[in-house]
Formats: sequence, C-alpha cells, structure tokens
Amino acid sequence: MVKRFDIGGMADGGIDVQQFHDGHWVKYEDFAELQQERDALAAENAAIKDGVSDITFMDDDSFFGSTVKAQAVMGNLVNIKTPATDAFLNSVRAEGVDMFGAWQKELAHQAQGDLRYAYVGSVKDANVFAAQLRTTAPKGDGNAE
Repeated sequence: MVKRFDIGGMADGGIDVQQFHDGHWVKYEDFAELQQERDALAAENAAIKDGVSDITFMDDDSFFGSTVKAQAVMGNLVNIKTPATDAFLNSVRAEGVDMFGAWQKELAHQAQGDLRYAYVGSVKDANVFAAQLRTTAPKGDGNAE
C-alpha cells in the first residue's frame, strides 16, 4: 500500500508532513516500486497481445477445424482493446524518440554547415513524432481507431 503525504502545518519552526489519504506526495521507494510493477504489467500485456495476434495468421483449416466456441473465443481475443497498455507503451516509445532527439541536438551543436541543418531537422522530426506517439495509437497494432 502506498502511503500518501501532505503538509499538515508548521511545527518547531519547520514544515510538518503528515500522512493523508489524498496527499500530494509519496515516498520515492513506493513510487519506484509502483513504476516497476507497472512496467512488468505492461510487458506482460504486450506479450499477451503478441501471442493473441498469432491467431490472426492461423490457417483456415486449423480455424474451421476448431469448435464453434473456440472460434468465438479466438475472434474476441483478436479484437481485444488495451488502451491503457497501448498508451503506456507509446509513452515508453516516445521517451526513446526524445532520447534520440536529444542526441541529435548534441550533434547539431558540434556540426557545421549543411550537416548542422540536417541534425536540427532530425530534432524537429523527433519532437513531432514523440508528440504523435503520446497522443495516438501506433499504426499496425490493431488498436488504432
């Protein structure tokens, strides 16, 4: 259970931090643990989605040779939506694109002439792409609307 804290008032000339059910702060260790749990869940969900997508490539004989119930279950699994997982994975992808943009920016500061302009263009493209990842589903994952 994550404990939440907020300022409870002033005490002994300093700030008195107390535990509140709706506090604005948490201990870093609790936050880091939640991040690790979230990352593990997202990885598991992504692996499940990849496994389920294999059903899409099942040959007709295998599919139609299965029971009606199995066909219905497979149809539901193929069309499963996981917007929270997709949004999280997109944020991780965007962080990677941000890192690439920062690297290109460093190279732009070191470069001269046309090469500098090419790096600056890469930085701009990276910023646009990272923003798109944060606001839309990636193409080709089956969840883009």
